Amino acid sequence: MTKSHTYVLGSLLFIAGCSYSPPVTTDDVKLISSFSKDSLQFSITVPYDLLDECFQLDTPPTPSQTIILKTVLSDIDDALLKQIVEENISSHFEDYNIHYELINIKFNDDAFTFVYKINKRRWLNLANTIIQKHKQTVLSPIEPLFSKQTHLPPADAFKNTTLLLPCDSVSLPIEPHFLPNSPRQYRNGIHRGIDFQANWGTPVTAVSDGIIVRSDHHYDEVTPAFLKTMLENSKRTGHTPSDIFNHVLLGRAVIVDHGFDLVPGYRTISIYAHLSDIYPHITRGYKIKQGEVFGMTGNSGLMPAAEGSKDIAHLHYELILQNTDGEYYLGQNMDYDELLVLLSSIFK
Repeated sequence: MTKSHTYVLGSLLFIAGCSYSPPVTTDDVKLISSFSKDSLQFSITVPYDLLDECFQLDTPPTPSQTIILKTVLSDIDDALLKQIVEENISSHFEDYNIHYELINIKFNDDAFTFVYKINKRRWLNLANTIIQKHKQTVLSPIEPLFSKQTHLPPADAFKNTTLLLPCDSVSLPIEPHFLPNSPRQYRNGIHRGIDFQANWGTPVTAVSDGIIVRSDHHYDEVTPAFLKTMLENSKRTGHTPSDIFNHVLLGRAVIVDHGFDLVPGYRTISIYAHLSDIYPHITRGYKIKQGEVFGMTGNSGLMPAAEGSKDIAHLHYELILQNTDGEYYLGQNMDYDELLVLLSSIFK
């Protein structure tokens, strides 16, 4: 067996013996370990002669929760950050390998270096779970009707619902930040839609048949000063006021009424926001067909657009459900894993 084969075999045996947990420092053996500056990566160097033994962490290295959360929740404010940190998010991890994922193994003449990265999706999921506990006092609902609800639509209400992806060749995002229930600190609210990461000017299509009820052909972009004032008003009121959300932050938008057949027992509407252009014939009362192109993606209603930039262009899409009990958004209050299963079953 060659020396390189021995290295590879040794690393595999080491990993299998440790059940994918990072190796450790003991009183007898000093292993070289370090965090990256942003606390998102952790590496540890193990001499080859120690690979016959499996070390467990006497005291797990403690990454900076504050730094990690500021990185994975880029728009989090200090008040909510403090609340999440006080919950000790690390304590929610059942075992160490959920903290980190092995991404690389390097070796030199006398040692292996194992490189791990923070499981960002897991951190986001846990952070959002904690945020849900505080949202009644910190993150009030966007629309007043939401407080009237008695029973959220069950997942099986969508078992016969099929929607097209609204942007051709743009897949359903899986990052929690782009999905419903993610916090939006810049406006003191909760994200109730899906952000499809499409470039500026990507064609947007109807996810299902319906009737156009809103089409912002005469939309004028707001000024940076006006938008800043509206966001400050959101901060002061403690939630996103419905007028600011619907008439400022959605930007150039199209709303489609799908009637009562898409999800039995509910009237459903689709909201397409931040558009850069809408086709001229898309007007109120127009009957649109599933798959029909009606506009282009953009960033209207966002600060870059107010400043004359095309940065952070994407499609913000919402499916809103209404019945006699109130109004809901698709995936409302679902945990991440359940939400991802639901969305994956609906969008084709």
